[in-house]
Amino acid sequence: SCLFLDAVAQFRRDRADFFCVVDDKGALTGVLTRTDLLNAGEALATMTHERRGAITVGELMAHNPLWVSIEDSPLLVAE
Repeated sequence: SCLFLDAVAQFRRDRADFFCVVDDKGALTGVLTRTDLLNAGEALATMTHERRGAITVGELMAHNPLWVSIEDSPLLVAE
């Protein structure tokens, strides 16, 4: 699993607003956003250096995201 510090570096390198998080089989498991990283800053401030280095993306990301496209019906989204 990807570490928080690696994710921060990836966001800086790619200038992305979010990344899809997939498992070993390529199935979508979550989404990590820049906002997730900013929110994590508060929690990181109270952690030990060792714990901060061990935080994983899975601890920060939104799990089970819902993806829709502009072509999808509003009824589909409401389900």
